[in-house]
Amino acid sequence: MDDDAPRGRPIGRRVLLGSIGLGALGILVGARVQSATARWLLPVTLHDPTGLSDLIPAAGRFRIYSVTGSLPHRNDDEYRLTVDGAVDRPAVLTLADLGSALPQAALRRDFQCVTGWRVEDVD
Repeated sequence: MDDDAPRGRPIGRRVLLGSIGLGALGILVGARVQSATARWLLPVTLHDPTGLSDLIPAAGRFRIYSVTGSLPHRNDDEYRLTVDGAVDRPAVLTLADLGSALPQAALRRDFQCVTGWRVEDVD
């Protein structure tokens, strides 16, 4: 390391231990705090005519981030899933194909996004 390079100020033992403690506390109770916040905020965000509450990441519902300003709408008859590329059997499936021809499975889990929001019990 260059001796002339500026050095940052070292942190003390209390700061390090406090940071570790707060991180552990977040791991232990963070999900419960976020769930309680989501339950409180969900009715607010569902009835917010301004849309400003969508900026709060803990509202207990899915958020869609887009740079286009709108999302395409397709009805069930227009929907197509194309499976191609490095696959053995390329296919184009309709929504009816997905609903009836393929084996069905059910799974319920919490969905958590890397941006910090989560939705509980997603089917």
